[in-house]
Amino acid sequence: MATVYLARMRRPMGFSRLVAIKAMHPQFAKDPSFVSMFMDEARLTARLRHPNVVPTMDIVAEDGHLLLVMEYVEGASLATLLRSVKNAGTKIPVPIACAIVHDMLLGLHEAHQTKDDEGLPLSIIHRDVSPHNVLVGVDGLSRVLDFGVAKARQNTHRSNDNEIKGKIPYMPPEQLFGEALDHRVDVYAAGVTLWEALCCERLFDGPSETALVRQISEEPIKKPSDRVEGLPPALDALVLKALAREANDRFESALAMAEAIASIVPLPTRTEVSSWARQYVTPREVPSGKIPTSEQQLADHMATALVGILERNSMRSPSQRRTAPGTLAMTPVPSLRPAGSARTTRVAIGVAAAALLVAGAAVAQVARTESAPPVREVHVVVPQPTQLAETAPVVPANAALATKEAKTKETKEETVAPAPVKAAVMAKAPRIVVAAKPAEAPSNNCKIPYTIDANGQKHYKVECM
Repeated sequence: MATVYLARMRRPMGFSRLVAIKAMHPQFAKDPSFVSMFMDEARLTARLRHPNVVPTMDIVAEDGHLLLVMEYVEGASLATLLRSVKNAGTKIPVPIACAIVHDMLLGLHEAHQTKDDEGLPLSIIHRDVSPHNVLVGVDGLSRVLDFGVAKARQNTHRSNDNEIKGKIPYMPPEQLFGEALDHRVDVYAAGVTLWEALCCERLFDGPSETALVRQISEEPIKKPSDRVEGLPPALDALVLKALAREANDRFESALAMAEAIASIVPLPTRTEVSSWARQYVTPREVPSGKIPTSEQQLADHMATALVGILERNSMRSPSQRRTAPGTLAMTPVPSLRPAGSARTTRVAIGVAAAALLVAGAAVAQVARTESAPPVREVHVVVPQPTQLAETAPVVPANAALATKEAKTKETKEETVAPAPVKAAVMAKAPRIVVAAKPAEAPSNNCKIPYTIDANGQKHYKVECM
């Protein structure tokens, strides 16, 4: 339903920041049900202020396009790390696995306890807790992400009674059979996640949905120590308690489970978790790059890159709010790969874009290329269409983020902005327009780094910033 990009946001005075952009596919943006889910996610995550939750910083919507601007975290999902250690023929050290799930539980508890402006509980339930939605940062912190199918009291989207959301292998019986749910649904999923983090294999792995449902609802749960030698019996008991089929037999809260983990296993420091994670995560090099300097370059790359200028309101009166712009550009690229991977990703221009593959029902992420041909390696190297299973999709030209045409009097001043490229994005928030044409090298034109328009307003030249 969406794609996540790594983007570089540029602002005046040399300000630059990496952010993650979750962009909804245009075809889903036409469906009120999907739009309400997307907006619910933005509203919920904007309220969550906790080190173990990936926060939403902003939302953009215009002309059928929806974007969530989120904090960017360098790292990899627990699912990716599990594949990496399995391919390496090893396992995640027990203290590290417990620390990752401990962090995740603290983030979930924050969500479960969050209140609205009147002090009433929002009753948030993630409903899609799994190794795919736990981001292990190279800073040693693990964070919960993707509240795309979360349930809350104030959600505008209402699920059908027979609608199941989430991943079946991580659902407790009450979720599978459409019964009433509370936060202990997430406690159960955390138990499955901890079991898999300890054993480095799937707990429920049937050949069909029917087989999975039977395993979850009827078959005995294997103890982690059946797969991993040396685990303390207390840890076995903790995992089995979290996996109880009856919600009343589980931990009362995510916090209670986190405290139980800490009482059984000495948890490593953030530095120790960071050192372990860096063995399997290759830090992404994000070149500063420059925005394309001509309309032809924009046309050449529009199918694989989103390029534009991000404008925000200034202190002028509402009728005159046009400021020296910052820039925002995005390009989809492969997700983080284990250290030693031969594949590298280069990002162009103003934005590097790396898909943080957020798997899960109704949670994927922005524009898919229907038939985009390979592009020349000029600014960006992107995955070929045959690699879409592992990488973020290439963005089609008609999904490029640009802006409505500028006013006539503004387009006359070439030093301020060239004729814009038509396309989509934004409303009531940052507005993305096509980048101005910067000089290829410093020139004497920067002796006076700005121009003054007919209204007496000062506009700084992009090439002089």
